[in-house]
Amino acid sequence: MANITETLRRTSQTAPDAAALILSDGRVMSYRALDGVVDAIGAQLRRLGLQTGDLVALPRDQLSAADYAASLIIGLALARIGVASCNQLIPNLPIRAVLLPPGGVAPGSDLPVLTVQPGWFDPKPDTPACPMAPGGETVLALVGTSGTTGLRRLMALTHGMMRARMKVETIPGLAPGQRPVLMSGKASSSWLRTMFNIFELGGTIVLPEVSESAAFIHRFGVTTLYASVGWLQLLLPQLSGPRPASVRAVKVGGSALPPLLAEQAAARLCPNIHTGYGATEIGNIAIGRRAELQTAHGLGVGFVHSTVRLEVTDEHGSPLPPDTEGEIRVRAAGMVQGYLQAQPGDRSFRGGWFHPGDLGVLTKDRVLVLRGRVSQMIEADGAFIPQRRIEEVLQACPGVMEAAVFTAPNAQGQSLIWAALVGDGSVQLAELRRACEAKLGAAASPGGFLQLAHLPRNEAGKVAVAELTEMVRSRTKT
Repeated sequence: MANITETLRRTSQTAPDAAALILSDGRVMSYRALDGVVDAIGAQLRRLGLQTGDLVALPRDQLSAADYAASLIIGLALARIGVASCNQLIPNLPIRAVLLPPGGVAPGSDLPVLTVQPGWFDPKPDTPACPMAPGGETVLALVGTSGTTGLRRLMALTHGMMRARMKVETIPGLAPGQRPVLMSGKASSSWLRTMFNIFELGGTIVLPEVSESAAFIHRFGVTTLYASVGWLQLLLPQLSGPRPASVRAVKVGGSALPPLLAEQAAARLCPNIHTGYGATEIGNIAIGRRAELQTAHGLGVGFVHSTVRLEVTDEHGSPLPPDTEGEIRVRAAGMVQGYLQAQPGDRSFRGGWFHPGDLGVLTKDRVLVLRGRVSQMIEADGAFIPQRRIEEVLQACPGVMEAAVFTAPNAQGQSLIWAALVGDGSVQLAELRRACEAKLGAAASPGGFLQLAHLPRNEAGKVAVAELTEMVRSRTKT
């Protein structure tokens, strides 16, 4: 199986002058230029001693858009020569060196530091093509889970797995033959998959600073937005006037899209809003147009892809019929088979299935409706209620943009249900309490509220529950 960067090489030959990247300063990098830079950096890294099968740390956290673009290009060069990367220093792994973009700051470590020089991004026209390493089972990157449960776990993603995942990727909203112009908030393995699909389609990836996102949408005719909930909240206030004429679809993933935010996105960006469901362990699982996902069980997250096998099971692991709630298990080509440095007793992978720990319903039309997480159930009057259900009730109340429900001890050490809220300024806590008690009962209603400008999130877009819990601890101490 070919190296994953073959998608870039092929398009550089068939459409060399098409725009591959639009950088934060507005410069356009063609496919010919991008492929040449990837070759030049790959050749330089080989001269520095990196070999196929090596592992390097390529930190990507807290980068400006310009540095993020540089690290993305460096990552492509590493993939071309068969060197795996991870975005942080991880103990007990054979990391060969730390690789930094120009001007990058080295983390505290005893590892050798290799800094990519600015001149490497401006190769001479006669720079020869860098030989590609094999794809297939060659490791592309070590990626971490999203951290939904608070426990980050690591897995090896190969070139072959990425190829398989690309076949499940759908770029929504495109007219036949149209090349996508895509803008996205920074993400992890799902972003990599999308990037390679865009390269295969000969499309363009736009990489602005967050504060310039709206201006770049208008300036460069962005057709498709891939957004996390957090990034969408930062983008929408930048938009005024008519909706951008070029935008044909908005895909939101990473966490549930609150109804009020969905309404605002439809009004200011595009009514063609898509949501999706996936996992770092397996890739894309379901996607669908939000307007088509209403079911008798609530709003779905997407239609399960035809190449993905998903079952809903009972407590004994037996498959349940459609329209029955239970625990989700899934498998597909491109799925990893386990975690690196797995914790003893971890049962996420068993019997050839991945168990993401989600509860849900699969309809006869293959719409997936999520109910919550097995590990995030709240006991109230002897019954267990998913935190997601409480969040849905809160987000249906006027003025609530986002809600995150969690438990934290009060001053007496007793566990209390808390809700962190992002509102539009009109939220009335007394009304929220009444709504929750009417629909959930007093025992399952939040006893405490945090009102925030934004929910804290990790780099995968998931709510950072540990930070919310610390906020409550700080409050109860004072």
